[in-house]
Amino acid sequence: MNALSTILAGLTNALVILVIGRLFLYGYREHAYLYQLEDRSKALDNWVNALLPVARRVKFPRYRAMVARDLGRIGNRRNWDADHFLSHQLLYAAAAALAVYVFFVLMIGMPFLVAPCAGFGVAAMLYASLNDQANRRFLSCNRDLPYFIDYLTLAMGAGLDFNAGLATVTADAPKSPLADEFNIVLRNMRLGMSRADALLEMERRLDSPSLKLFVQTLVQAMALGSDVSITLKAMSETLQQKRFQRAEETAGKISVRMMIPLMCFVLPSVMIILLGPMLLSSPLFN
Repeated sequence: MNALSTILAGLTNALVILVIGRLFLYGYREHAYLYQLEDRSKALDNWVNALLPVARRVKFPRYRAMVARDLGRIGNRRNWDADHFLSHQLLYAAAAALAVYVFFVLMIGMPFLVAPCAGFGVAAMLYASLNDQANRRFLSCNRDLPYFIDYLTLAMGAGLDFNAGLATVTADAPKSPLADEFNIVLRNMRLGMSRADALLEMERRLDSPSLKLFVQTLVQAMALGSDVSITLKAMSETLQQKRFQRAEETAGKISVRMMIPLMCFVLPSVMIILLGPMLLSSPLFN
């Protein structure tokens, strides 16, 4: 009985490895032109598009909304939506689970549960990386917005209109996520999109309260025919005040957050230093 089970297990492992090898060989033969060094992104998109029908069946509305928001903020995958990212996760999770199954379950004999756990971990790491990139880019845009508005106000005060001033600012400003976003606004306006629509699209893409206030105020001032430079100057002062208020609020929370490390690490050390000599010299230790 043991010999029969060993033979069956060996045949099963050989069949799984044979199927995996045939699948890789088929993929390479069908898409060999995609596997050149400069075409790796094209090969990835090919597999992602193949898994799109499976990704569209995943029904997590809240998760999809978070993924769509983060994809809009990172800015480097503008042709992707939530379905593409879910397909990307499924691709890497399946590859990780398959590799763990072959090398750890079949060859080493670890439990089968390791393979799906590895796939889930890889999918979670992909979303964590996406969320981290989106948050860093989001914070960078919020930090640079008041100074960007100041620069734009100076350019318009020198006699330039909004489009020329925005082009001057984006050309002279250091490379940053906010400069990239305003470059996209300029490109959309040159392609025929109206100024208000281009700004509102940037606001929807980044989903930032500060940028939303700036864009809506600017669009309203343009619609009413107000002086844009005065509006921008007032908006810059407002955003800088809000930034200082956030900094003061964060500084005020530091003392509260430091209570737990102080009580867990610093206070015991101080008590040992103060009470240790007295305890050692007491009759209890003599």
